[in-house]
Amino acid sequence: MRRARVIALFASAVLAAGGPHAGFAQGLSVGGFLQTRAELPAGADLDFSGGSFSRMDLALDLHGEAKPGGNIRLYGEALFRESDLPVALSSPAELSSYATLHPMDFRLVEAYADLYDFLVPRLDLRLGKQRIAWGPAERVGVVDFLDPYDLEDPWSFGARIPSIAAKLSMSFASLRIEAVYIPTFTPALLPHDASSLMPAPAVELPAPDVWSNATLASRVSLALGTFDIAASYLYGRQSLPAVTGITGFSAAPPSVDIAVRLQYPRQHVAGLDVAGDLFGLGVWGEAAVFWPDYAVVTDMRGIGGTLAEERAAWYAKGVLGCDYTFPGGLYVNMQYSHGFFNEAAREDLNDYLLLGAEWRLPGGVVKLGPIGAAVEVDDWANIGNAWALVLNPELALYPMDNAEIAAGARWIAGSGSTSFGARKEENAVYMRVRLSF
Repeated sequence: MRRARVIALFASAVLAAGGPHAGFAQGLSVGGFLQTRAELPAGADLDFSGGSFSRMDLALDLHGEAKPGGNIRLYGEALFRESDLPVALSSPAELSSYATLHPMDFRLVEAYADLYDFLVPRLDLRLGKQRIAWGPAERVGVVDFLDPYDLEDPWSFGARIPSIAAKLSMSFASLRIEAVYIPTFTPALLPHDASSLMPAPAVELPAPDVWSNATLASRVSLALGTFDIAASYLYGRQSLPAVTGITGFSAAPPSVDIAVRLQYPRQHVAGLDVAGDLFGLGVWGEAAVFWPDYAVVTDMRGIGGTLAEERAAWYAKGVLGCDYTFPGGLYVNMQYSHGFFNEAAREDLNDYLLLGAEWRLPGGVVKLGPIGAAVEVDDWANIGNAWALVLNPELALYPMDNAEIAAGARWIAGSGSTSFGARKEENAVYMRVRLSF
């Protein structure tokens, strides 16, 4: 009932803003899209033995902005999504529940206000729920560390959940300075099957106070010719849990049980990124050094062992990339990444090569791509047993303005010791239809 009221209030606000007495909503613009998507698992052997959809939903996105004054801008975006895959029924009585048979999700994506020349000229304040994206890398950036990960669909890596924050920005010619304050901590949204990311189900959240939850960050960027250079710093919490304790005990000898403690520890992060144009070739690079602020306590005294404590060591991640558009409209990009989003220790960092291509054929009705490929190497000295390959080709049709019909596939191969290779059974084909307005 509460969710229904929220949806009704949001829809009423959008309609009222466009009404005949919408003087406040000067400069109002509204847009969005309607999209349906279905995904069919293919299995590790591409035999489609399951025969049932793993995903089928209908999504309605609404976004709009208003400029009630010369120095004020308001923006909001909401996503309504209904799934045609009902959850498991716990009793026959739930057959009369529309919410059970047609699960619906409402998500406030962004909602913020921009105040220009706030207090002093050239100082801007953005206040509210906002996406704070730093760095030029695509989907695998290592300096895009403010917003928590959105891993609801684990194959949409690079997705983030906007944060409720205050961001101050000031520009002086080619120099730009940003400062961010996030008062509350939000962990990453994990997929339904989070076994590949979490070794145990129990996770401890930080204490609910502003000192334990707050995130502080800053960024300074400088434009030099055709290049932009930026340095950034963050003091906050990891959005994915880390193992901070391992305890061995024996409830009924000779059996032995192991308890794992998971927390969201503090960390310091320093980043540097550069992007620009080099003889018509777009190039970029990012590097970040992480200093986790926690120790792993291993207590095996309950089973005749010892007590040990080891501080988490610093580690560094990096991305190098380039892109180019060939005559005829063929777009190609390539990125090398040392370390992935779920790798948070020096000994766990793997190497990834990501390739992408996209070509919209003459006439604009057919687009090949994005055609994506990702190669993962876990151990260069033993590459034959430590590699993975992901291919993700897609074909899209545009039969009319603002309409897209797309179909694609995901195919995975490699050794089970790698992050991608461990998910070989997640091969799939999918279809998507989107109408934008």
